[in-house]
Order: sequence, then C-alpha cells, then structure tokens
Amino acid sequence: MDIYYIDIDRIISNENQPRKFFDEDSMLDLQESIARNGIIQPLILRKLDNGYRIVAGERRWRAAMSINMSEVPAIILDIDETKEREISIIENLQREDLSAIEEAIAFKDFLEKTKTRQEDLAKILGKSRSYISNTMRLLLLPECIIEDIQNKKINPGHARAILSVKDEQLKKELNNRIQLEKLNVREAESIAKSMNNKAKKEKKPNNFDKVEDLINLDIENKLISLLGTKVRIKNKGKNNKIIEIEYNDIRQFEDFIVNLENHLNNKEQ
Repeated sequence: MDIYYIDIDRIISNENQPRKFFDEDSMLDLQESIARNGIIQPLILRKLDNGYRIVAGERRWRAAMSINMSEVPAIILDIDETKEREISIIENLQREDLSAIEEAIAFKDFLEKTKTRQEDLAKILGKSRSYISNTMRLLLLPECIIEDIQNKKINPGHARAILSVKDEQLKKELNNRIQLEKLNVREAESIAKSMNNKAKKEKKPNNFDKVEDLINLDIENKLISLLGTKVRIKNKGKNNKIIEIEYNDIRQFEDFIVNLENHLNNKEQ
C-alpha cells in the first residue's frame, strides 16, 4: 500500500475508536519517541469528503499534535463505516493495546451499530464466542468496579470472580478486599463462593414465597451468565412468570436464542 504524508489539520479523531483511555505516562513516552525517531508505523485513515478520519493510530496522531508536527505518514483506505469499525478493533487487539473494559465497550458498540451477531464478530476477531460474551459481561458490574478495572486496581480475572457474587453490595465488598488484601484470582474466587454460600444461609426461607424468590434469583444469574445481559424474573399472578431480557435490537435477541440453543445442545451431548 502507498504511504502518503497528510496535513495533520485535515485529520479528525474517530469517536468510535475502541481506545477510550490514554495513559499519561505512556503518551509522554510516545511523544518523546516520535520527536526522536518520527512515526515509524503509518496511521490508517478513511477518506472523507472534507478530510480524513482515523481508523487506527489515535495515540500516534495525538502525540504528533502535541509536539506540533505538521504532517504524518498514513495509509488511506476507501471503506465503509462497518469495515472501519472492524479494522479499528482488530488493529488495537493485535497490538494488545485495549484494556478489558475498552474491549467490552468496543464489542458492545460494534454489535449494536453494525447489527452483527456475537458469533460473527468472534470469527472476525479470531476469538471464541464465549470470550466476546464474557468480556461484555464486565459491563454489568457496578460503575465503581468498572473504574477499578480500567485503572488496573484489579484485573479481569478478579472481575470475573466478582461477577459470580450474586449480591450487589457483596460485589463491592469483595472488590475492596481484593485490593486491601492483595488477593490473587484463586483467592478471590474462593471468597466469592463463600460469600454466596453465606448469603444463602442467611436468607433461609420460612415460607414458599422466599423459596420461590431464591429459585428466581438463581435462574436470573444463570441466564445473565449465559446471555451476558440483564435478566429479571417477575411473578405475574399465582402461577405465572415473566422473564425480562434486556436487548438493543432483534439481532442481539437472535444471538440470545442461539446461545440458549447451543447451551441446551451441549447439555444433551
């Protein structure tokens, strides 16, 4: 592919690019490197009517602007918005630049905006469907825990242990313990299991309704784990139930059906 030198003022940022957080120390190192050696790896840009939009290379572009470079090397692609999103995710993942939360946001955004199925995205990225689903489940955590993952106070393994805790307040307590006691993932998983067991004992049912509530909660958590989205079970009358599944569009709902079918087929085998 040909490399062009593009006026930096004609390039605009990509609001859909997967990277949402830019580490200050890392950016200073990059600025210093570019000032000394130039930009070794060209940016990837998409041609627009009035300029260019970044497909890959947001950090290099920001660093170049900060040291007042007038132009940057770039590869120009003639692609549509879906392909732009796809390349942007792949480029960042291949360089292992994205955090777990940035991956989750990128996956969710890509699926919602392009109406792609989880299985198809998994094939595009060379990942398993379960990897896509489990990564997106991190976004179900309380916001304070999501921030701690992003700030590297806990790692994705810790986050998955926290996800297994059914009570929201206990999730936060486990998050605090992980950081204060410097727990490894296996220790966090063990404590999560103990928390769930203790919570069950403390909620000993003394009538049918409480037993039913516990069963509903267990089913909800199993469906949340399987589908990677919010699920609620509500009682409607004496013998009827309503299952509410949160989804954005019919394609995402179809993904849920496929996941359930695969799960049932695996259990039968």
